[in-house]
Amino acid sequence: MQDTIKGNHSPVKVKENTVLEVQEAQIVGEKPAMSPGTVKSSSHMNFNKAIELAAKGRKITRQQWDNKNIVGFFEDEVLHIITADGKKHQWILQVADVEADDWMVF
Repeated sequence: MQDTIKGNHSPVKVKENTVLEVQEAQIVGEKPAMSPGTVKSSSHMNFNKAIELAAKGRKITRQQWDNKNIVGFFEDEVLHIITADGKKHQWILQVADVEADDWMVF
């Protein structure tokens, strides 16, 4: 089933030197999950560094998510997240995530 975002939103495609616009939205669809791994780095970074690494193919997570296999990544230039229930969604960032400095490589 295709992910659907409530409101007037379109998929976020991110390329180098692109600024993401953060909006609140609710994901109402779901896709099959990818298999998450384990946290590979315990050193924390800010969102800018984390999203830069994600754009280079790395998976990212937050310490606040307490290693619940929640992971963010890019697929076809669209930002996705696998949630704690193992489902993949298009990721609509929250302000708290953008302001956080507890990002890690997954």
